[in-house]
Amino acid sequence: MLILVELYKKNLKANDLEVVLDEVVGIEKSGNTFLLKMKSKKKYEAVSVVVTSGAKSKLINVPGEEEFSGKGVSYCSLCDGPIFKNKIVAVIGGGNNGFESALFLSNYVPKVYILEYNDKTNADQENTDLVSKHKNIEIITNAKIVRIEGKVFVNKVVYEDFSNCKKPISFEY
Repeated sequence: MLILVELYKKNLKANDLEVVLDEVVGIEKSGNTFLLKMKSKKKYEAVSVVVTSGAKSKLINVPGEEEFSGKGVSYCSLCDGPIFKNKIVAVIGGGNNGFESALFLSNYVPKVYILEYNDKTNADQENTDLVSKHKNIEIITNAKIVRIEGKVFVNKVVYEDFSNCKKPISFEY
């Protein structure tokens, strides 16, 4: 991520561009340009606008999640996927986002577990078909995450199936 930031800085400098830290309160299209109205009352004209409103990760609120955030718990497979190269990983959630994360991670890791709370996944047919073609992706339904364990880094996710049988998944870190 730092490499990308450095590239942005070089591009800004090379093109003599200014970084403006202000809140956009309005955007109007005027012909081929946009007029941006800022909270500070300043106005800017632009030929394009990129909205980067961000996203908030959906937490599962289990013991160990906060403690191991950035130490094996990740909320962005695209950002952090290569870090997990040759490790066993678990993706929590069996919707399209979970399936797409598992597909991406399957390029780096020997085994991906998709853990879904419900008795069936919610991914669309296209993602379901793609996941079914990957021998290193295993779907586990009826899995309630109980806790995340480790010392310095995550080495285990403990989940409970609906028959109350706790099953640990061990990670190699």
